[in-house]
Amino acid sequence: MSDLALLLRLQACVNSFLAGLSRDRLVALVEGRATLSVTDRVDGRPLAAAPQPRAEAVSPPSPATAPRSRRPSSLATIDAESVVVRLRACETRDQGAELLAEINLSAVDLRQVAKALSIPTSGRKDELTKKILLMTLGNRAKHAGLRQG
Repeated sequence: MSDLALLLRLQACVNSFLAGLSRDRLVALVEGRATLSVTDRVDGRPLAAAPQPRAEAVSPPSPATAPRSRRPSSLATIDAESVVVRLRACETRDQGAELLAEINLSAVDLRQVAKALSIPTSGRKDELTKKILLMTLGNRAKHAGLRQG
């Protein structure tokens, strides 16, 4: 199995696990009051992380051969579903805005989050951020106000 296929299967498992957690547990994870661990299914013992191989020193490429820093727009670098889960755990728009600022998403990443929310993905980075916050947190505040009368 390729590394990419393994990563995608792992990501699906983690998403499935997180979707089954209660809101309180998600908030505890986001706030750092709870952690996730990996345990052996047979005996329940925690599994230690495998040591990572040391990277060999490589000289940087010359400017003429350096790759472009621009990435294709079809490649997002984040898991949009996990960002949505974290956003929905926020109580206010301000908390959501702080979370998005902390994650520092690119416009491509924000489009993936918007797509996961089934909202239009057009617009600049700041417009996408406003749409995402409105859909995840703004409507919640509006509905709460309507319920209170």
